Amino acid sequence: MKIKKLIQALPAFVMLTSTGVLANNGYVNFPYPTVISATPSANTQTLSSTEYWEVVRGDELKTGVAISFTGNKSVVLLSPQYSHDMNGQKRAPAVAENAIELHTLQGKASLSATYNRDEMSGYGFAPGSAAVQANKLAGQNATLRLNQKISDDDLYLLHVKESDSPYQLNVESNVMVQEEAALVLHADVTGAKNIKPKLAIQVSAPDGQSIPYHFTNDKLAFDAPLEHVGAREGMYNVVVHSHSMVNGLEVKRSVRLPFVHQRESASVITYSLSEQTAKHVTANVSLNVSQEGRYGVVATLMGYRDGKQIALATSEAAQDFSTSETLPIRFTLPKGATGPYQVNILELKDQTRLQRFVQNELVTQ
Repeated sequence: MKIKKLIQALPAFVMLTSTGVLANNGYVNFPYPTVISATPSANTQTLSSTEYWEVVRGDELKTGVAISFTGNKSVVLLSPQYSHDMNGQKRAPAVAENAIELHTLQGKASLSATYNRDEMSGYGFAPGSAAVQANKLAGQNATLRLNQKISDDDLYLLHVKESDSPYQLNVESNVMVQEEAALVLHADVTGAKNIKPKLAIQVSAPDGQSIPYHFTNDKLAFDAPLEHVGAREGMYNVVVHSHSMVNGLEVKRSVRLPFVHQRESASVITYSLSEQTAKHVTANVSLNVSQEGRYGVVATLMGYRDGKQIALATSEAAQDFSTSETLPIRFTLPKGATGPYQVNILELKDQTRLQRFVQNELVTQ
């Protein structure tokens, strides 16, 4: 939902930047159409899952992979993966849809090739993948087999989605992790009362490298410094797999959570007011820059109208910095606005490394 709102806001952003003032240092300044009193400072994300995924071998699919069903409409997806042997890299054979079999105590289950494809969109239907829907198997344990010619060392990604299951993995974690700080991560399974799930966690860098860690008391601490700063090269990923036993059923769930590793590269020191007219006020914001790059500041001008102090206008300015200097931010005043004025710094943006630092502070002159 947040991504959708961001995409919707981009045309307005482009329109506003096109009306800004440009200089040799790439300076741009534009007013916001609405006044912002504060930038949301929440640094948490909560993701929920009624699905899981795991890699299975060909010999396992021949003998049977155990699946516990907790919903009556469960989609089972198999995707061929790459593996290495003495001859180099190889890819498992494509999956024939009619070769996927589920066996329960009552015998071979009836499977449907019709399922809600919207629910499975974005799930990585690689070439050679096949999916089926298992209906009315809630509360049953089953065995998954692939009845076709495959090698024992072939690898497949098994993905099971149970949209109507009462058991849902909920994971809350940080969106941004400051340098040398731990990632706070809490997980529980809805519907599994008084049962704490067993967790298996994988952490990877934007380049796919695995990150060593230790996890205690809902804190995931990294055993080595995180090298990638900001989101310019991509985001770090945490994959959480949970395992719970509920009423004789093995409830598995998986979820993927991205986060950004941040390191302070600049900070706001103070500001001074220069231009003050009936229509405009300009604040010169001093930045202490420790790393060369392009920085932007979102700020709101506080002042008075009808004798009450209110937020008058919000503007954003940005420019290239090679050293510490000031960034002018020009505000357009509404009618009837008067001083004395104060500047509320909402957000500092490192546009080079794609970092954002929420401020929400009245900076002193």
